[in-house]
Amino acid sequence: MATPLRVLIIDDSEDDALLLMRGLKRGGFETNSNRVDTAEEVAEALEKQTWDFILSDFNMPHFTSSSALDMLKEKGIHTPLIVVSGAISPRDEEEVIRQGALAYITKDQIDDLIALITKRLEKN
Repeated sequence: MATPLRVLIIDDSEDDALLLMRGLKRGGFETNSNRVDTAEEVAEALEKQTWDFILSDFNMPHFTSSSALDMLKEKGIHTPLIVVSGAISPRDEEEVIRQGALAYITKDQIDDLIALITKRLEKN
């Protein structure tokens, strides 16, 4: 039986979001998800429901993972945010972790994302 999972995806690419969702399904999750890519959409999604995880691209034309982390802090929301992006510099990776991201995973490491989510859910 699939594990239910509520995932907010912050990404400007619908194709990348679909790949993430397919990977999570393959990993045994039944996802309820929403894809957003602007500050307004993120704020609205955070107001409408609670999420188990937030998966955010690092840098998009209208929003960044750092902005998402700032928004979570301002709203007092403790949902784990995982940066799922293409390659970023080690300095940028360190910075998003310092800002509060749970992890940084490249978009081609879906198995690592599944393992991380599974491990985090087992802790709760």
